[in-house]
Amino acid sequence: MKTKSISTAILVAGLALAPLHAFAANDPSGEERAIIAEALLEQGYVSWGDVKFEDGIWEVEDARTVENRKVDLKLDRSLNVIDVDD
Repeated sequence: MKTKSISTAILVAGLALAPLHAFAANDPSGEERAIIAEALLEQGYVSWGDVKFEDGIWEVEDARTVENRKVDLKLDRSLNVIDVDD
C-alpha cells in the first residue's frame, strides 16, 4: 500500500510541473510566471526582470535579493537555481 501512495505522489508532482515542460515559446505563460515567481520568492529573490526559457533552462535577468544584490539566474526545469551571474 505504501508503494502505491509514493507512486501516486510522484505522479501528482510530475503533473504539477508538466506546464513548465510543455510550452513551445520562450516567454512563460501567465500560469508559468506565477509558478516561477513563487519559486524565486521561496529562494530569497524579491524582484526580477525578463524570464526566458532556452535550451532547457530558465534564464532570469536582474533578480534582486533582499540585500538588493542584482544577479542573473539560470534555473533548471524544477526551478532550482543552478547558476548565479553577478
